Order: sequence, then C-alpha cells, then structure tokens
Amino acid sequence: MNRVLIVDDDEAILRTMSEALAARKVKADLAREGSEARRLCENNRYDVIMLDMKLPIADEQSFADTLRLREPKPVIIGLTLFHDEYLTRVDGHLIPTYVQKPFNPELLADIAHGCLLEYQRVAA
Repeated sequence: MNRVLIVDDDEAILRTMSEALAARKVKADLAREGSEARRLCENNRYDVIMLDMKLPIADEQSFADTLRLREPKPVIIGLTLFHDEYLTRVDGHLIPTYVQKPFNPELLADIAHGCLLEYQRVAA
C-alpha cells in the first residue's frame, strides 16, 4: 500500500499536500508535531515521510531510531526554508532529498509519487 506521512506544523501545508497526494490516489497521514509523528511511525509503515526539518521532536534520537529500525526503510523528504547541511539531517544521518519552502504542492506530490513508484520497484 502506498502510504505517506506528512509532518509539519503548518495546517496549509498539511491540507494542500494531502489533497495533492489524494489526487494521485496516495494515502497520507498527517502529524502536526514530533510526538504525533513518532506515535504514527511506531504504529504504521510508511513508504515516504515528508518531514519539516525545523519541527521540534521531543526525543529526536528515539524518532530516528524508529525510522532506522524499519524494514524496508522509508524515503525521507526534508521540508525546509533554508538549504543548510545541518537541516538536511536527522540525528546526524543525511536526508538525501529535501525541498525548499515555499514549494509547489503539485510538484512535491509528483516527487513523493515518484519515490513511491521507485520504492515499489526496488521492493519487488
């Protein structure tokens, strides 16, 4: 199942990304804060996680461990206002894909959808 988690404290981003992904028949769960994202990741399997890189996560190490222990590992797309190497890391681990805010939600949905298709191809 194609499943995406969007983690951002901006309601407009959550709404527009959820709508753009739904138009591509992709299920998206939404988290407004780090603790909610961690809980969702512990209870669900996500193929792609769109993560606001400035969102405070109470226990970043625990969240990073949750993601690292998943098999297969999700694709993480960092969402950030700034391009800075520090911002493209979770617990010191490089986030290979990031999108700078503001972004076109349709373009970001296309990127996430492309990641899902590649994820499925590699897993098959």
